[in-house]
Amino acid sequence: FLESNYDITYVSGDLKVNPRPITVTPTQQEKIYGNTLTLDQTAFTVTDLDNDALLPNGESIDTVSVISRGAHDASTTSSAVTYADDLEATSVATSSAGFDLNNYTIDFSNLSDLVINRRAVTLTALQQEKDYGDVHTLDTTTFSVTDLDNDALLPNGETIDTVTLVSGGGVDSSTDADTGTYSNDLSITPTSTATSTLTGTNGFDQENYLFSYNTGDLVINQRAITLTASQQEKIYGNVLNLDDTAFTTLDKDGDSALPNGEVVTNVTIGSATGVDASTSSDVTTYTDEINIESPVVGTAGTGDGFLESNYDITYVSGDLKVNKRAIALTALPQSKTYGESVTTSITDFSVLDLDSDAALPNGESIDTVTITSSVAGDATSNVGSHASDLAPTSILTSSNGFNESNYDITRVSGTYIINQRAILLTAQDQSKIYGNTDTLEDAAFTVIDTFGGGGTNLPNGESIDAVSFAATTLPGDTTAVVNTYTDELNISGQAGSSGFLASNYDISYTAGDYSVTRRAAELVIGSDKRYAGALYQIDPTAFTTIDLDGDTILPNGESVDSLAIMSLNGVAENPGAMMGLYPGEFVADPTSALGSNGFSLSNYNLTVIPGDFEIKPFPGLAAMSQDLSQEQWILDKIGYDSIDPFANSYAISQSVGVRLLSLDSWAKLSASKKQTVLSSLDAVPLHLQTLDLAEKLIEEIK
Repeated sequence: FLESNYDITYVSGDLKVNPRPITVTPTQQEKIYGNTLTLDQTAFTVTDLDNDALLPNGESIDTVSVISRGAHDASTTSSAVTYADDLEATSVATSSAGFDLNNYTIDFSNLSDLVINRRAVTLTALQQEKDYGDVHTLDTTTFSVTDLDNDALLPNGETIDTVTLVSGGGVDSSTDADTGTYSNDLSITPTSTATSTLTGTNGFDQENYLFSYNTGDLVINQRAITLTASQQEKIYGNVLNLDDTAFTTLDKDGDSALPNGEVVTNVTIGSATGVDASTSSDVTTYTDEINIESPVVGTAGTGDGFLESNYDITYVSGDLKVNKRAIALTALPQSKTYGESVTTSITDFSVLDLDSDAALPNGESIDTVTITSSVAGDATSNVGSHASDLAPTSILTSSNGFNESNYDITRVSGTYIINQRAILLTAQDQSKIYGNTDTLEDAAFTVIDTFGGGGTNLPNGESIDAVSFAATTLPGDTTAVVNTYTDELNISGQAGSSGFLASNYDISYTAGDYSVTRRAAELVIGSDKRYAGALYQIDPTAFTTIDLDGDTILPNGESVDSLAIMSLNGVAENPGAMMGLYPGEFVADPTSALGSNGFSLSNYNLTVIPGDFEIKPFPGLAAMSQDLSQEQWILDKIGYDSIDPFANSYAISQSVGVRLLSLDSWAKLSASKKQTVLSSLDAVPLHLQTLDLAEKLIEEIK
């Protein structure tokens, strides 16, 4: 192109000035976690269109409005990270040097970062303590927090709750580490993103913090134990050597085991007031008398052994108990005679000390003792050895400082002996009738209380009621002849009442005599008759023997065979004797009796009952003569009055009376038994009297 080749017309045009494009870019800003940030309005750059920071004409933008798109500038909880493109410039706030916003097209699209840095915090392990012998679990909360503003408060109320602690020397888990302060032994294990050693709450995040760490001390304190003196005992009157192993160990955890198997074996021990060495200290418990104190020694355990310095020892005194001294108080035997009531002796006893002699400590003595007995004063207590009857009870008198409360007295009962009482039993004489058997009378005796002075009364109202006799044949022998058998009755036993026991008596016996007496028997002469003028011979066997028991049989089969019977008035053998009834005409001397089968007159006391004799008229005599004779008999024998038959005591039918006289059974009756028959007939009206009735009466009376 050649301008010369052209004819150029020039037309004027407009000149337009366009806004100058510039870019405003906020620069990165920073803050610390937990703080708020006032954004810096000058923190920006200006890029002119020619890519430098100078605006034309020396114009200047001084401040712009910068915001945090995520509001992290004002947030205390936004995490410590870089918030990319968080800062944005939104407008020009102030300018200078003629800057006019209208001359510029400002590009605010460039963003920048807001950086939140970790907050610096210092964690310091605080001192922890444990007692000797314990394994200590480190307390992960025992630490302090120092914030960057030098207080313990983290932003937003956040807290660090636990840290991880370690004991550098393993002292925390050692039971054998001695007491002392282990400086800087405790350290906090640093935390990391990969291995967190912290815990917190209220939004705490360790990544927001920058930690530094300080160590702490671990202190081992003395272990509190209590050594309590055990109660020790001694017996009153003895000296006690205190046992320096008599104590109990109470560990702080409530048992008796010390750590590491350590054992306190011996303590220093003493008696506060010297009771241990006193023989006269009374029986009681002396509270806190035994004192124990340092030094103490012990045995090694599994570590370096017992060291008193590792323990805070509390010493508790113990009691010293003086126990009662065991002695035996024994009642010695005493005695009396049965039936006595006596008072027991107060000096019959023995003392046995625990060392097996009779001497009490300190010269003390028991002088008199009440000794009770259930039998001494009881007159009824039986003879024998009453074991354990004598009971020593209260001590009446003592001397040389004896105090019963200092003794444990075993009271040993003694035997009370009751001896037999001497008495004499004398058998009284007894007898029987010849021919009888006899039972000896067991009450036939006398009693003499020999011990009691010769009286007849036994003690306690006792009585001997019956005795038994040694065997004798006389009472049962019907052939034993009449005689007095001297000392035949020998007492062999006795029975009594009102509490009598033969075993309570020393009984002597005196024999008695036994007599066999004559046997009473009647020889009843039989009545007989003859006719007037007839001859008559008396029959010496015409009698009936009536034994004392009412029959006709004498004992042992003996019999009376004949009797010298005679007619008292001689009429029986006198043919000229007048007719009539001769009551009691036949008589005899009892000594004239002769017998057989062992009959001896010396064994009998015979009574002869006379027999009647009647002289009757020969048959054919007038009836009147017979009637007169019968009336005469009735008048003579019965008292019958023919004129007034009821005037006298007996009223007997004449016809019955006549026939009664002819009966053999009537003739054999004694006079007294005949009277009984007649009396019985008299009680019957005359018209009812019969011979059969009379015979029945005779059988009954026989």
